[in-house]
Amino acid sequence: MLVPLTPSAFDMGATRHFLTAIQEYKAIKKGELALGIVAMRVDPRTHSAAELDSFLEAFDFPVVTHLRDTQVYVHCAWDGASVFDLPRSRGEQDWEQWKPLTRWITRHTSQKG
Repeated sequence: MLVPLTPSAFDMGATRHFLTAIQEYKAIKKGELALGIVAMRVDPRTHSAAELDSFLEAFDFPVVTHLRDTQVYVHCAWDGASVFDLPRSRGEQDWEQWKPLTRWITRHTSQKG
Protein backbone atom coordinates (compact mmCIF):
# COMPACT_ATOMS: atom_id res chain seq x y z
CA MET A 1 0.00 0.00 0.00
CA LEU A 2 1.35 3.38 -0.98
CA VAL A 3 0.16 6.48 0.83
CA PRO A 4 0.68 9.75 -1.04
CA LEU A 5 1.19 12.74 1.21
CA THR A 6 1.84 16.41 0.51
CA PRO A 7 3.51 18.79 2.95
CA SER A 8 0.31 20.52 4.01
CA ALA A 9 -1.29 20.79 7.42
CA PHE A 10 -4.54 19.37 6.05
CA ASP A 11 -2.90 16.30 4.51
CA MET A 12 -0.76 15.63 7.55
CA GLY A 13 -3.76 15.98 9.88
CA ALA A 14 -5.89 13.55 7.90
CA THR A 15 -3.00 11.17 7.33
CA ARG A 16 -2.09 11.13 11.03
CA HIS A 17 -5.48 9.58 11.80
CA PHE A 18 -5.17 7.09 8.96
CA LEU A 19 -1.62 5.97 9.81
CA THR A 20 -2.44 5.68 13.51
CA ALA A 21 -5.41 3.45 12.70
CA ILE A 22 -3.74 1.32 10.02
CA GLN A 23 -0.66 0.54 12.08
CA GLU A 24 -2.94 -1.53 14.32
CA TYR A 25 -4.15 -3.78 11.49
CA LYS A 26 -2.99 -7.36 11.79
CA ALA A 27 -1.67 -7.53 8.22
CA ILE A 28 0.48 -4.45 8.83
CA LYS A 29 1.77 -5.70 12.20
CA LYS A 30 2.67 -9.10 10.76
CA GLY A 31 4.34 -7.59 7.71
CA GLU A 32 1.85 -9.22 5.35
CA LEU A 33 0.93 -5.83 3.90
CA ALA A 34 3.73 -3.40 3.17
CA LEU A 35 2.97 0.28 3.56
CA GLY A 36 5.15 3.05 2.20
CA ILE A 37 4.81 6.82 2.13
CA VAL A 38 5.28 8.83 -1.06
CA ALA A 39 5.99 12.46 -0.23
CA MET A 40 4.59 14.47 -3.13
CA ARG A 41 4.96 18.06 -4.31
CA VAL A 42 7.93 18.57 -2.02
CA ASP A 43 10.32 21.51 -2.33
CA PRO A 44 13.19 20.55 -0.01
CA ARG A 45 14.12 24.22 0.47
CA THR A 46 10.88 24.98 2.31
CA HIS A 47 9.84 24.91 5.93
CA SER A 48 6.86 22.74 5.01
CA ALA A 49 9.18 20.03 3.64
CA ALA A 50 11.03 19.94 6.97
CA GLU A 51 7.70 19.78 8.81
CA LEU A 52 6.64 16.84 6.66
CA ASP A 53 9.84 14.93 7.41
CA SER A 54 9.44 15.67 11.12
CA PHE A 55 5.81 14.53 11.02
CA LEU A 56 6.76 11.24 9.35
CA GLU A 57 9.38 10.44 12.00
CA ALA A 58 6.50 9.69 14.38
CA PHE A 59 5.54 6.63 12.34
CA ASP A 60 7.35 3.40 11.64
CA PHE A 61 6.59 3.42 7.92
CA PRO A 62 9.24 3.98 5.28
CA VAL A 63 9.25 7.12 3.17
CA VAL A 64 9.76 5.52 -0.22
CA THR A 65 10.58 8.71 -2.10
CA HIS A 66 10.11 12.45 -2.30
CA LEU A 67 8.67 13.73 -5.57
CA ARG A 68 9.39 17.34 -6.36
CA ASP A 69 6.82 20.08 -6.79
CA THR A 70 6.87 20.68 -10.52
CA GLN A 71 4.59 21.65 -13.35
CA VAL A 72 5.97 18.70 -15.32
CA TYR A 73 3.23 16.51 -13.81
CA VAL A 74 0.55 19.04 -14.78
CA HIS A 75 1.78 19.11 -18.37
CA CYS A 76 2.05 15.31 -18.51
CA ALA A 77 -1.51 14.90 -17.22
CA TRP A 78 -2.76 17.43 -19.75
CA ASP A 79 -1.00 15.53 -22.55
CA GLY A 80 -2.07 12.11 -21.29
CA ALA A 81 1.56 11.15 -20.73
CA SER A 82 3.82 10.18 -17.86
CA VAL A 83 7.22 11.51 -16.86
CA PHE A 84 8.68 8.39 -18.48
CA ASP A 85 7.36 9.58 -21.86
CA LEU A 86 9.39 12.78 -21.66
CA PRO A 87 12.70 13.29 -23.43
CA ARG A 88 15.73 12.82 -21.18
CA SER A 89 16.35 16.58 -20.99
CA ARG A 90 12.93 17.16 -19.41
CA GLY A 91 12.36 13.95 -17.47
CA GLU A 92 15.67 12.76 -16.07
CA GLN A 93 15.38 14.57 -12.72
CA ASP A 94 11.94 13.07 -12.16
CA TRP A 95 13.03 9.62 -13.33
CA GLU A 96 15.65 9.62 -10.58
CA GLN A 97 13.02 10.45 -7.97
CA TRP A 98 10.78 7.64 -9.23
CA LYS A 99 13.50 4.96 -9.09
CA PRO A 100 13.09 4.22 -5.36
CA LEU A 101 9.33 3.99 -5.88
CA THR A 102 9.51 1.57 -8.79
CA ARG A 103 12.05 -0.54 -6.89
CA TRP A 104 9.80 -0.60 -3.80
CA ILE A 105 6.82 -1.70 -5.89
CA THR A 106 8.87 -4.39 -7.63
CA ARG A 107 10.25 -5.70 -4.34
CA HIS A 108 6.87 -5.88 -2.65
CA THR A 109 4.95 -7.33 -5.56
CA SER A 110 7.56 -9.99 -6.25
CA GLN A 111 7.28 -11.19 -2.63
CA LYS A 112 3.66 -12.12 -3.27
CA GLY A 113 4.73 -14.55 -6.00
